[in-house]
Amino acid sequence: MRILKLERVFKALANRRRLEILDYLSKRGSATVGDIAIHLDLSLKATSRHVTKLANAGLIDRMQAGTYMFYHLAPNAGLLVNQILLTPYSTE
Repeated sequence: MRILKLERVFKALANRRRLEILDYLSKRGSATVGDIAIHLDLSLKATSRHVTKLANAGLIDRMQAGTYMFYHLAPNAGLLVNQILLTPYSTE
């Protein structure tokens, strides 16, 4: 079961747009799908699909405030996400 969870996490991370969403949330704290879509210049449908994939992988959590749904980095994923985003990688 642990391997399947890891596979889900790595599949979610293996997409430039989803990494951009994680980067945005790590800097902003929380945001709605609409906020994320505007920032990344994506459609609401595409953004929602990416956010759902990240949530299913346990990388982000959602919190409802009135009629708005806010997304933020999951507490247990914050360190992993920051480490991935801040580590310089070289292809050489």
